[in-house]
Amino acid sequence: MRQAGHLAARSVGWGDTRFTKSVARLRTSFPNHQILLTHTTPTGRNAGEQLYGDSVLRVYLPYDYPFAINRFLSHFRPQLGI
Repeated sequence: MRQAGHLAARSVGWGDTRFTKSVARLRTSFPNHQILLTHTTPTGRNAGEQLYGDSVLRVYLPYDYPFAINRFLSHFRPQLGI
């Protein structure tokens, strides 16, 4: 089955990443989309690895650098952002 796009969820640290467990339920509504978690801390990234393993994409995204945000949006083109 072909990927339709990305569903991006901002998950800065451990708590935000735990919240994304409910976001991952969107897969039932968007089965052709890949879940993409953005992190700004190693703790959040580690929590994402523990919760999801390889079933989601994870990237660091520093929100205080506009060039990084523009590059992220240009590369991934998320269909939905949370």
